[in-house]
Amino acid sequence: MNPRTPLHIAIQHGSVEMVRTLLEAGGETDARNADGLTALESAAAVNNAEMVSLLLEYRAKQGTSLPEMPRTSREDTLWDHSEWDDSDIFSIHAEETVRPAPDLTTGLVLCETYCLDKRLFSNEQGETWIVHEIQTNTNFIAYFPPQTIRRERTAATPARRAARYMAALRHPRIVPITARLTDPIQGFFVVRQFINGNTLDLYWQKYLKERGKPEPKKAAGILSTLAHALDYAHRVSIVSNDKIRSTGVFHGGLCPKDIIVRSDGEVYLDNTVFIASLAGESTERKPYLAPEILSGKPATAASDIYSLGVIAYEMLSGRLPPFPEEETRSGMLPPIPDVPGIANIVLRRALASFPHSRYETCGSFVRELALCFGDCRK
Repeated sequence: MNPRTPLHIAIQHGSVEMVRTLLEAGGETDARNADGLTALESAAAVNNAEMVSLLLEYRAKQGTSLPEMPRTSREDTLWDHSEWDDSDIFSIHAEETVRPAPDLTTGLVLCETYCLDKRLFSNEQGETWIVHEIQTNTNFIAYFPPQTIRRERTAATPARRAARYMAALRHPRIVPITARLTDPIQGFFVVRQFINGNTLDLYWQKYLKERGKPEPKKAAGILSTLAHALDYAHRVSIVSNDKIRSTGVFHGGLCPKDIIVRSDGEVYLDNTVFIASLAGESTERKPYLAPEILSGKPATAASDIYSLGVIAYEMLSGRLPPFPEEETRSGMLPPIPDVPGIANIVLRRALASFPHSRYETCGSFVRELALCFGDCRK
């Protein structure tokens, strides 16, 4: 059977509770799939008596002849949860056992809107894909949390809440989230604007290969942009239904793969990384985590300052900070050669073991670092 609508997909996967939820939301019972079958005919084809009974009962309540429901704008469809609370088709029926979804593959269409084109990353924190919107053929980036987060109630709710907060951020250097969606099979995912460029680690490797050595003023320029975006996120208040839901958005594990450098050199912070941090630590992110994060404490502005300090140290030295006590990230860091002595002192303060010993803001850290290189950035 070739599914066409969410109702057909739910029937194909044998989820009676999902069918019931879709019907309550006004599912298209008369729409036909590629085989020409309605939802009722599809349920009969898979010999599911319970779903057949459910669909017949629904038709009886609605009348024997149901016109096809008109299409609405994408913002008003079942998939866009911009105005929903934390409940959805996966959290309404908590008792239902959610079966593992098939792997994400090239060509897969989600929510009848986006088609997967190319996987960019896949790790413990989920998958990132290049996708295109079918109607406009416009490229976007889609982030999929791990299945345990995007498909189960207890983990999905924080992810949806984080996505709502991230979508509220409005900063010219934070890549905006354009959609927060729930596919009936794959679950929750977010879509952001496509930026044509490289992650900071790849960009800086290429830059060093061409120049031979780090240029401190260039590094300071990139760090200044990041500091401005992070400080904005740290002080923003998210208001919903006339109540402040969050004061400050903190990452807790910023790393170079979360930073995009466009082909013209403009720098952007990937918005989806704040959601990815809910999935726990990843191996590549661990070196950038502050000591308090490693010990299980929540993220704060100080922990993001620490991560930014690690990125700065790596850009200027070509390596991660070699702490004498690696497990606790403590001890006196050796100075970076060919860098002014005062710059090493600034870096050590940003990388202090105790949060209260670090700078108050990302901006104050980067401004002092830029001054060491004769480049004062506001």
